[in-house]
Parts: sequence; structure tokens; C-alpha cells
Amino acid sequence: MSESRIEANAEILFAANLLPTNISYEVVSNQIDILPFLDSEVATGATTAASNETTAIEPNDVVIATSSPATNTAIPIELLNSFNVFGSIAIESVVANDLLFTGINFFTNVEDGVLDIELQPVATFDGSIAGNIRVDGRNEEAVLSTQLVISQLNLANLAPSVSRLNSVTGNLDVEVDLTATGQTTNEMMGSLNGSSSFAITENSVDIGVLKQVFTAISALSPTGGTTEQWPDVIRFAELGGFILLNNGLSKNQQINMRMDNFDISGTGGIDHAATKFRLRSAIQHPRRTLSADNSSRRALSQRILACRVCCCFRE
Repeated sequence: MSESRIEANAEILFAANLLPTNISYEVVSNQIDILPFLDSEVATGATTAASNETTAIEPNDVVIATSSPATNTAIPIELLNSFNVFGSIAIESVVANDLLFTGINFFTNVEDGVLDIELQPVATFDGSIAGNIRVDGRNEEAVLSTQLVISQLNLANLAPSVSRLNSVTGNLDVEVDLTATGQTTNEMMGSLNGSSSFAITENSVDIGVLKQVFTAISALSPTGGTTEQWPDVIRFAELGGFILLNNGLSKNQQINMRMDNFDISGTGGIDHAATKFRLRSAIQHPRRTLSADNSSRRALSQRILACRVCCCFRE
């Protein structure tokens, strides 16, 4: 593995009398370069795509898009109750092209049917990522709880790796808190509850698309509008939002995003069978008028654009 060095040790005490099997381990590494593994996946994907291009489709053929079958894996509740595990993984850094994660420390603990995995703060993109997962298997249905905290990630540095972020700069904060119950992964996904929130400080945003939307709205107004005079890039004093999940991903999702005076909210869900995301949303922004002394003031009324969004996605 390139110049990586990995040291590991483990100890196993097999079950005896009323005591379950106990496993302890420790893994330490200096640096891991995951680029060779990523290159291998890309090459495999390219080969598959090339082989698919050899299929000839006649004009009258009926083509049906196939999706990968949904997997429904049982949660290993019995296994969690059959042994105890205490261990840690420490890696100085993980690299792949422009990606760099330093100070990686995992702690795993399985005791009396409860699995705990903790990721201590990992430095990356001038910020940090931390989180934990707990699976409680002491009852017939396992209970999952997970938290993720992302602090002050520099989006300008992250954008080359995630092209969708090219239009936004600033420092990203994210908090995720989710719970679920079930005996299988599908039951877990169907019972997801919790929230995800984000905020971007010291931001600048390319609002070209948003500008086009409100220019079209203003064109329907008898008095017209001035949205075409807006700058293409703007800084927001408040830029953030949240997603609330209630009993899964298929429906009852509440989504909100606020950019100063703009408020985008909606409800919807993900249709896995049709590989679509359906969202009914409303976009609001205050209408500004001029007072007698020509100073700008905000009227109580708001312009509201209601719309339905249906997006297809591919795995």
C-alpha cells in the first residue's frame, strides 16, 4: 500500500461458562492513499459503460430502465449479543488527490448487545468532522441513533472535489441527528426520524438561477420588477436551512432554506421504486416599496411562488 505502514494487534478470549467471547484490538497507521482504489472503481465503471454501448436499439424497441434491486438486510441482533468487542483505529492521514483527512480516530465498542462507534473530530478542509453511531440490539427490534457534526468546512477548498459546490463559498456547519428502529435495513429506512441542519458563514453565492426565477415572476406583474438588476454574486447575512424526517424518506419530509429575505420551504419525499424525488415547495420574498422620503421600506405583503418539483436520480 504505497508507503503506508499499518500495525495491528488483537486478543481473543473465547466464551467460557457464562461469559461471552471478548475481542480487543488496536490498529495504527501513518498514511493511507486511497487513490489506487478509486482509480480501480473508475476503470471498472468505464469498462462496464463501454460494454453497454455495444447494444443496438431499434426504433420500434421498447426500452425499460432497470434499477438495482433493493436490498433488505437483517440487522444482526443475535450476533451483537453473542460477543463483546473493544477496539480502536488510529490513522495519521488519509489522502486522495485534493482530499486530505488528518488525525482519524475510531473507537468501537460492543457490549451486552449494544454497538457504539465514535469518530473523534477529523481535520479536513480547514474544518472538522465528528460523529457517532449506536445500535441497541437488546430487544427484538434494534434501535439506531446517529449524530454527525461538521464544523467550518471551507467550501472554496472543497469545490474542486464536489463540483455542485462551485457556486457557493464560505464556511459550512452541519448537524445531523437521526433515529430509527427495525429488524431489517428497510424497516430502519422506513422509520427514520430526526433532523439535519446547515449554515454557511462568510458566504458568497452565485444566484444566477434564482435571479432567472424571480425575473420570470416579475414579468407577470403589471408593475414589473428590478430583479434583472440584481448582482450575479451576493453575500447573505443568513444562509442556512434544515430537513425534518418523519417516519422515513418516502414522504412527510419538511425542507426549509433561508437566504436573508428569501425563504424556500416544502414537503415531499423520495420514491425509491421510481427513482424520483417529489417536492411541493413555496418560495417567498418580501415586496419592497418606497416611502414618502424615498427610503426603502419592507411592506407586510410577500410574493409567494408555489411550485411542484419532481426530480429523477440515478445511483
